[in-house]
Amino acid sequence: MHKKKSVKPFLVVTGVLLAAAINFPEYLMGSPATLKNLLITLGYLGMWIVIPTREFSPGGRFSFMLFWGGTLLIALVTAWVSVTGGSAVWAILPALPLLGPWYGLMFFASDYSVMAALVALFSLGMAVKGFSGFRKKDPGSNA
Repeated sequence: MHKKKSVKPFLVVTGVLLAAAINFPEYLMGSPATLKNLLITLGYLGMWIVIPTREFSPGGRFSFMLFWGGTLLIALVTAWVSVTGGSAVWAILPALPLLGPWYGLMFFASDYSVMAALVALFSLGMAVKGFSGFRKKDPGSNA
């Protein structure tokens, strides 16, 4: 019998928290992004690109979509705050783990609105990737 591979949620959560923790000091203080931050962001991006969502359980796919939907929301709020000077105090806590890993983009970006727009674009793509895993299977297939 062939055992199906699965993505280990522990590894994904660890990757998110590790990237957020390593980028946290510069992100929190608004310091210029360093090469270290850029490398962490590229590793984080790579992790998400290679994750095979088709191997997620339905609950895993839902969590994947929820994560990326939340990241999209926080990125859009961050862009709005950056452009308008508005306030979104409620978004500070979720922004730390969701946007912290992306701080390496500030190595190239001039302000948070650019970083947030890039994160929002990627997040939208990832949410669509997760949603596509819920497509109905062909009734004639045994998969």
